[in-house]
Amino acid sequence: MALLTDKVAVVTGASRGVGAATARLLAAEGARVVLCARRREGLEQAAHTLDPDGSRCLIAPADVGTLDGMKGLVDAALGRFGRIDLFINNAGAGVRKPIEETTEGEWDLMFAVNVKAVFRSLRELIPVMRRQGGGHIINVSSMASTAGQPTLGPYAASKAALNLLTESAGEELRNDNIKVSLVMPGSIATNFLARVAADRNPSPAAKPRLTPEQVAAMIVAIAA
Repeated sequence: MALLTDKVAVVTGASRGVGAATARLLAAEGARVVLCARRREGLEQAAHTLDPDGSRCLIAPADVGTLDGMKGLVDAALGRFGRIDLFINNAGAGVRKPIEETTEGEWDLMFAVNVKAVFRSLRELIPVMRRQGGGHIINVSSMASTAGQPTLGPYAASKAALNLLTESAGEELRNDNIKVSLVMPGSIATNFLARVAADRNPSPAAKPRLTPEQVAAMIVAIAA
């Protein structure tokens, strides 16, 4: 029997990269998967790849950087499958610029997606998972959060905040059978990396070291 047979797993940022690879691997391990991203087109392609007849997969387009988007995603998953066993906060936003050139709008976007969306997911999921007897929330951070680097300050700050939020939630929920885990990959060969690699002062950290499939394998290993 597959490791995650009939578990209900929600993946944000699931239309490409790490999210799409994670959804494919979860489905291969028997999970029923809810795929979320802002644009339906990418989700439809990803969903068809992992579940051609659509019986074990739900597409849920949403902007998880907004309150309505996160609430709508959780409601859609519960409406289709009745429970959420695994929720993977993979959606992220990043800008690589010197601090003096980073706009407040860019700062706000990174914190809205990388931190506040996870906070909102916790508020939505904790009551659900308590009622059903448990669950697992996995938050995708970055090794960039562990040390200061030129042109990555605001992004790293948002991921460092995510790390502490995750650790605090794990301590709070220790006795509720709700696990809150953190995955901290290094540089990944994704579209985000391709964008930042062309910056004026790319750091050695911008060199791809992991494929999306390798990071997906880390996530599913924790989930199983």
